[in-house]
Amino acid sequence: MGLSKYFKYGKSLESLRGAILNGNITHAYIIEGDSLIDKLGIAKAFAKAALCKENPGEGCDRCSICRRIDKDSYEDLHHIQDDKSIKNEAIEHLQGELAMMPSAEGKMHVAIIESADTMTARAQNRLLKTLEEPKANSLILLLSENSVNLLPTVRSRCASIRINDADLNFTDNKNLLLNAETLMKMVVERNLFYEQKNLLDKCVKDRHGALNFLDALQRVLREYLVNSSSAVMDRNKAAKYISYVEEARRSINGNSNFRYAIKNLVLKMGR
Repeated sequence: MGLSKYFKYGKSLESLRGAILNGNITHAYIIEGDSLIDKLGIAKAFAKAALCKENPGEGCDRCSICRRIDKDSYEDLHHIQDDKSIKNEAIEHLQGELAMMPSAEGKMHVAIIESADTMTARAQNRLLKTLEEPKANSLILLLSENSVNLLPTVRSRCASIRINDADLNFTDNKNLLLNAETLMKMVVERNLFYEQKNLLDKCVKDRHGALNFLDALQRVLREYLVNSSSAVMDRNKAAKYISYVEEARRSINGNSNFRYAIKNLVLKMGR
């Protein structure tokens, strides 16, 4: 897919096309958005738009560069991911790759670090050395759900792109949001727990679904947080519930049972 497919997420992504065409993209970006956002797709579209010779600023999806990026077979595309946390060794290996001359026709290294906010402190400090002395032929993309977990020194050396959810109501996630809003009203109105559990059983089938539902809950709570006139709950309670959601997410990412984490979340909010 070309870069313009993702312009629905806001003007910050549209500005990337101009930066590419004007030759002034920076060496590192933080692309931040929750798990419902296809951040990896955005990163690959950005890489294609930056490297494609046939349709610069967009990507043609037909040339050798675009097709190999899509298939993860582009020689100078370095993709780092880990289910738990990204360790120092992974960043050290990346630094070795970036130190070499690009071998492919795009003449640029592109590093995509998924869940960058799970990097250990040691890994972040090692990456910082690369960010402080960037290579002219490299582009580093940090994908994050919560950039607050990145060191301030790392954040300050990257351009930041916060992906908004302007298109959410036009996707299949609409029902997820509605269910999240229904649950919050049930919590506030102190409905019986078994009624809340029945709703959760319909929405949360597996670990991935649990994380998606937490994202939807957090979106609903953010609306309450910024809307001081909300009739559902005040801003202080919304902020407290958001912290509970973050706690549940950390628990699930730490390999706790997702059903237990969700159940515990609802019980805490209902106290």
